[in-house]
Amino acid sequence: DITFANQSQIACSLSSADEFSGCVEFDLFAGASPEKRAKVILHNASRLLIRECRGFLEQTGQAFEITASNSTELGFHWIDDQCPRESGAVRGTYSNRNHSLNTAVCCALDGSRCTYGRTTKGIPLTEPVSLNAAIEACELLNMRLCRKEEIAANLCCGAFPSAEDPYVWTSHTEPVQRLEIRSVDWQPWAGDLWLRCEELCPDTVFPI
Repeated sequence: DITFANQSQIACSLSSADEFSGCVEFDLFAGASPEKRAKVILHNASRLLIRECRGFLEQTGQAFEITASNSTELGFHWIDDQCPRESGAVRGTYSNRNHSLNTAVCCALDGSRCTYGRTTKGIPLTEPVSLNAAIEACELLNMRLCRKEEIAANLCCGAFPSAEDPYVWTSHTEPVQRLEIRSVDWQPWAGDLWLRCEELCPDTVFPI
């Protein structure tokens, strides 16, 4: 059953495990790839690991090969549009904390407001920065990185003076599993692709 949904996330509840036999199958949103015949998505592996996935676009007849990595990866933080309701698309994803630059927005400790991070000279950080720089910029304001849920709830809409909608860092971090998606016909695809995935059963050893 779907318990919560907005533009950037969907939450579901599963019935008692006693009602199931075998592994869980579920749908995973992979989106489009209008310029390349392959893309990589990062799956939240904190609760459920993927054994395999299948993909097919009915509107174009395209089939896909999906490879799930055999290990999970750490050090990724959730990033999203600073105002999901205005972007009109699902863009949230995981970003490597050690190799990525994203915008620093900060939330009040009580979650009441959101603003740009600042430098030690009080200048707004409007350009993408590393995760550590974003954390420091928020601490200078006696604030913190916003949580994933706060960004999804559009708390930071209007915080930016520009018309751009950059990715922003959040404090949310989880182990991720890498999925490589390739079109069999070697062509890019414009339609939104959904994958049908099967869980890696709990009794399977899966290294971190």
